[in-house]
Amino acid sequence: MMMRRGQQARSQRRETAQQLQAERSKRTPEEQLAKLDYTLGEGVGATKERARLLRQISEAAEGKDKPKGSKVPKTRSARRKEKAKRNAAKQSKAT
Repeated sequence: MMMRRGQQARSQRRETAQQLQAERSKRTPEEQLAKLDYTLGEGVGATKERARLLRQISEAAEGKDKPKGSKVPKTRSARRKEKAKRNAAKQSKAT
């Protein structure tokens, strides 16, 4: 059995991965779930992937869009800036 090392094998794996990714991006969540059922068996394996696909299907059925990011600042400097804005707004209301 050959070892798959080197730049040529790596570039070939990269090309294959890009092709698979392009094919996957063309499928809908329903089609991807059907493909998983066909490949692995119905309800067998890929539990996190299945849960994600089912969530996408239910959100699409309900008409929900992807939730926007949290409004809470994540970095210390961002939190400080938000606090300064709140304090400035309080000061302007008080006067």
